[in-house]
Amino acid sequence: MEKANIFLSNTKESMPYKTPKKSRVKHKYPDLERPLEHVRKLKQELESIVNSAISPKQVAAMKAKDGFYLDVLGKQGYELNYKSLEDGRYGIQLLNVKSKDDLTKATVFVPKNKAPHLIRKFNQFESTFSTGGNPKNNDLVRSIDSIREADVESFWQGPYENIPTSDIRIWCEVWLSTEKQNDCDVLTEFKLLLDEFNIAYKDEHITFPERIVMLIFVNYNDLVALLQCSKHIAEFNKCEEPNSFFIKESLTAQYDWVDDIKSRLQLEDSNATICLLDTGVSSAHPLLEPFIKKQDIHTVFDDGDLSDYGGHGTGMAGVALYQDLNLSLLSRDIISIPYRIESSKILRNQNNDSELYGAITAQGILFNEIENPDKDRSICMAVTTDATDGLPTSWSGAIDEIVSGVNVSSGDNENKRLMLISAGNALPSDLIEINYPDVNINSYVQNPGQSWNALTVGAYNSKIKIHDTDFLGYQPVADVGELSPYSSTSVLWDNKWPIKPEILMDGGNIAYKDNFYSNCDDLSLLTTNDKLSENLFSTIWATSAATAQASKLSAEIYCKYPNAWPETIRALMVHSARWTDKMKQQFLPSEIPKKSDIRVLLRTCGYGIPNLERAVFCKNNYVNMIIEEELQPFDFHKRVVTNELHIHKLPWPKEVLEALGDEEVELRVTLSYYIEPSPGHIGWKDKYTYQSCGLRFELKNSMESLDDFKKRVNLAARDEDINWHNELSPSAPWYLGVKNRNVGSIHSDFMCVPAVDLSSANGIAVYPVGGWWKNRKRLKRYYDKIRYSLIVSLSTKDSEVDFYTPIITEIQTPTMVEIS
Repeated sequence: MEKANIFLSNTKESMPYKTPKKSRVKHKYPDLERPLEHVRKLKQELESIVNSAISPKQVAAMKAKDGFYLDVLGKQGYELNYKSLEDGRYGIQLLNVKSKDDLTKATVFVPKNKAPHLIRKFNQFESTFSTGGNPKNNDLVRSIDSIREADVESFWQGPYENIPTSDIRIWCEVWLSTEKQNDCDVLTEFKLLLDEFNIAYKDEHITFPERIVMLIFVNYNDLVALLQCSKHIAEFNKCEEPNSFFIKESLTAQYDWVDDIKSRLQLEDSNATICLLDTGVSSAHPLLEPFIKKQDIHTVFDDGDLSDYGGHGTGMAGVALYQDLNLSLLSRDIISIPYRIESSKILRNQNNDSELYGAITAQGILFNEIENPDKDRSICMAVTTDATDGLPTSWSGAIDEIVSGVNVSSGDNENKRLMLISAGNALPSDLIEINYPDVNINSYVQNPGQSWNALTVGAYNSKIKIHDTDFLGYQPVADVGELSPYSSTSVLWDNKWPIKPEILMDGGNIAYKDNFYSNCDDLSLLTTNDKLSENLFSTIWATSAATAQASKLSAEIYCKYPNAWPETIRALMVHSARWTDKMKQQFLPSEIPKKSDIRVLLRTCGYGIPNLERAVFCKNNYVNMIIEEELQPFDFHKRVVTNELHIHKLPWPKEVLEALGDEEVELRVTLSYYIEPSPGHIGWKDKYTYQSCGLRFELKNSMESLDDFKKRVNLAARDEDINWHNELSPSAPWYLGVKNRNVGSIHSDFMCVPAVDLSSANGIAVYPVGGWWKNRKRLKRYYDKIRYSLIVSLSTKDSEVDFYTPIITEIQTPTMVEIS
């Protein structure tokens, strides 16, 4: 059941401040009450399938594939040791693994004459069971609940209602396994089978390691026949209509599609809005018109021209509202959009003076704030210039100033803002010289993406299907879930500069053929077009598309928590982000990476892909606790000195954690605040003189009392000397580590440890480190305060665990923020 995030109050103790091994993963397999009966049951189920496969009825079908498909099911609530099922020596292949409702199922291909090898594993368990200790293949046998013959549903990825019926053929993807076989041979063999069954298919295909993907025109009976006669099938999937289909439709047909979407639109009221700083917006577009008022469209230029130059802004607006129109066009669901759009045109068909970009940006924001001063505004800008080495520029410094709330409006230093900007792009032509993903590492985040306070957005890829006949023979560069080949990174920056990008959203893919690389509609996001007389639809890609999606996500979070600070919205987006397995495979060389390896992952993929559900909801086994506070870092006593730190005592499910024992629990902490950049360009080469001040966090460990923790942290944070800090602190198994996380103005890290190790970790300190407020005494900023948002979450994969209730119970007067 989804619950609101917990906003805590009165948790801090302010103190005068004088600067002074990841546990082994324990698999969760069920205990067997009658082990011998269980293994004999499994052996009987397997032998029954083998005997059925070699029966006279199946011999003809078996001739082609010479084997059979199995479904191996785990027990609900437990892991399945599916890796032990595969054995390349015997041709036994693991084809796909599905998890639903806490139940894992693996589909396996077994050559007919190799079935005795699987049966032998069960026999070995049975024969060694009475010898004492663990019998052979113990984990495998314990983890399997049952074995059955695979069917079409076993191979279907996605909702079963998308499976074709017996009387209607549709285009479907088939994923062919090519393990230890020549791709061409597998493809040729499968096409011969399709011809034999008179099944239509498309010659174009995508090749990945050990997989080939192609399109087939089939009904349910065709899928059954293919499974009976081919040993190469790994998955079936629904074929989505490509973007090129909608773009190449007639204008009349496009209006029909648009009318269908409008009939399903549900406009809701909220205080959230997205302010687009771009080329303008064609607000007359029928899919944009309901969400943008004429008085909310501005230009910073004196000519008063509000039209969209080039169509980029209109495309951004479409993504900010609908994400990917392809999904909306093919869906029948109600489309609920509770926020609105504003536009400030900051680019036109002339060269803009780069020295004025900071001022232009501020002016564009100010126009909308004057018109609607009280909106929960997400500022979205996908305009960048040249690549940067991480050093602040006048533009990025101006953005830090804008976001921190100074020097834009009439002296109100509390007018903090949320701003999302694109990381900038690598070009398709860059791939001619540099292979993917090295091209991303060699492409620096572009100015002003190095801004400390803005959330910089990179791109991942979700698209690999190319159907456009203009792209016959082309292949996608990246796989689904990998870093988009467009996305720029901060890997080659000096370690002192912020982690950029912080998050990734979908930016599409690049198509290639031979050594030619190109944008492709089918590998991009479908959106709104500015020239309505020509086409209602267009496409957008790369970090522009990703930034528009990020602004949509931030607006949706604002709709749930309209009173949250901008620092909190930013923190929730980072806190909810996770890397895909594909990203970790791309950038981590081993399962136990060094901190230097993690740095590469962090500076290419940021903290990963944010998730709305994780950002706005808690569950019993996943709890977000949020603290919004302010701290005075410095004071003046004949000289500028550090002033205070905060110790937060958190409501904590101590008994639950102790009862879980060695079960793995994740603790994640995110600290978000805005720095004020130093006035002028003085000292911008150094992070301590660029930032007004910095904040850090330290966690109480289970081996120390709260008093001991207070004494330790007041010594540990004496200065920014990391080595000295670590010598005084117990070794905490943070995944990123202090050197990776303690840069910029948002710090996030996590640890996965036995629950009992966190049972008394209910204290967290927030303390200041140096900056120009301290160093530049003549400016008299040492009495200023800095706001911060702190998020602490506990989570476990076990859905039966309840952290939420004891935390709420412990809170005497909880400040619960209701979801709008």
